[in-house]
Amino acid sequence: MIRFNLTYLKIALFLSAIFFLVNNLTGQRLIELLPGSDKLIINTSEEYQKLIGNVRFKYQGHLMYCDSALFYDKTGEVHAYSRVHINKKDTLNLFCDSLYYNSTTKKAKLWGNVRVRDREYKLETDTMEYDAAQGAAIYRHGGTITHIQRSDQLTSQVGYYYPDSKNFFFRKDVVFDDEKYHVVTDTMKFNSIQEQLFFFGKTHIHQKEDTTDIFCHKGYFNMANNEGEFIDSAEIHRPGQLIAGDTLRYQSEDEISIGIGNVRIRDSVENVEFRSNYMYSNGLERTKLLTDKAYAIFFQEEDTTYINADTLFAVSDSLDEIETMKAYYKVAIFSTKYQGVCDSLTYSGADSLLRLYRMPVLWNDNNQLNGDFITVKRDAKHIKHARIEGKALSVSELDSGLYYNQVSGREMDGYFKDGDLHLLHVQGNAKTLYFPEEEKENDTAVVVTRSGMNKLVSSEMKLYLDSGEVVGLTNFDNPEGVFYGMEKIPGKELKTEHFIWHSEIRPTRPELFTTNTTLPVPLPEETQKETQSNSEATQEEESIPHYTEE
Repeated sequence: MIRFNLTYLKIALFLSAIFFLVNNLTGQRLIELLPGSDKLIINTSEEYQKLIGNVRFKYQGHLMYCDSALFYDKTGEVHAYSRVHINKKDTLNLFCDSLYYNSTTKKAKLWGNVRVRDREYKLETDTMEYDAAQGAAIYRHGGTITHIQRSDQLTSQVGYYYPDSKNFFFRKDVVFDDEKYHVVTDTMKFNSIQEQLFFFGKTHIHQKEDTTDIFCHKGYFNMANNEGEFIDSAEIHRPGQLIAGDTLRYQSEDEISIGIGNVRIRDSVENVEFRSNYMYSNGLERTKLLTDKAYAIFFQEEDTTYINADTLFAVSDSLDEIETMKAYYKVAIFSTKYQGVCDSLTYSGADSLLRLYRMPVLWNDNNQLNGDFITVKRDAKHIKHARIEGKALSVSELDSGLYYNQVSGREMDGYFKDGDLHLLHVQGNAKTLYFPEEEKENDTAVVVTRSGMNKLVSSEMKLYLDSGEVVGLTNFDNPEGVFYGMEKIPGKELKTEHFIWHSEIRPTRPELFTTNTTLPVPLPEETQKETQSNSEATQEEESIPHYTEE
């Protein structure tokens, strides 16, 4: 992150020296004329003295040289012309083509090729003014401040210095450049006492060492403690990463970053983006906390996965890659191939596993998968595998809710091909309720008829699917089955023990994501206690076995 050095402070001290030099000019009425002038003309009627050739003055230890000068003793006005040079004890030199100052009005003006130089910096401008009544030193027609030995340079069209408040203003086409930074802004304010730098208008700060670029329309940086704030369409660009928001704050010493309003963090290397209205990042701990409409977006080769929750908490490794991410409360997942909801979720960057906790529901095409706990495995393109543990259930709707094909068991593994579910492997108390279909064509349409419902029970079974429809079934260990005609299906047999249908909360597109996603069917009290106990004991530490597609 950006760290300003002492360049601005040194420029401030340099401009302060210029002010005190000019201020001494305007404040002195007694000027000592040194010998060496070629000619002295005294005009008693107009009460001025005119000096011509090798003119030298001395005042308060300062020397002024010029080719000619007019001095009005009564009004305290001095005009100096041609090769004007003011020297302050060999530490500061001022050059210009002509100079005017009035000790009564306390105004001074320097014209033509104005140059001011000390042992570190030089200022070049066309015209410089000083108004003691307003306490301001001003250049209005372009000025450049340059370090004599280094590449430090500051340019602007207008520059103001207010010595009483120690405020400096640079306005219009302000550009600062040194070995570490290149800054372009419309207006810059610097306070040398508080060591605070303010930006106003469109601003671009380029940090050369790590090619960091900062954009904003308003902001400040405190050089004393390396804390800054960038406001209004603020963006921080680093190699492979973008951080944006309405307001971005940074504490350099603690590496604390805070984003407020429309926050975006985009990592183009990992192809992941975070969004929220509030972000807190700790660089030392490599953590990010996002809340208020928090999103995590995982970009894949053929799909994109959106995860929305009240709060997201991510931990990165030493390479700044996501190690783990946790999503808390009212979680919603959307991609074109699968969708899901749950109360909380974890993501592991090492194996790309999503773990869904407390009332998790997963949808793929016309299939709904739910249970006590769901694990989702993704690859670079699509969802590859889902494991459902505890009261595992797969449901697909028929005839707008009249009938449902169902598969239930203790545990269930779903395998996906090109993002579509093609195999369900059920273990433990496996049961299927299936309505076989027969298609008949007439002259105008294809008519689908159902003759009844198959009920099959075994310890283990595999179902093969195509386009969401069961096309094959394998049972193990002495399966039992019964077929009911459509008119003879007992009502209690139409649904499995833990049947539930959640189509009303299925995310349909990422634009509908809000933190108000609710689960309409509450858990029974005994199930709540059981799930909470299991979740607390196993959530983060539970080892998920590795499954291979069959």
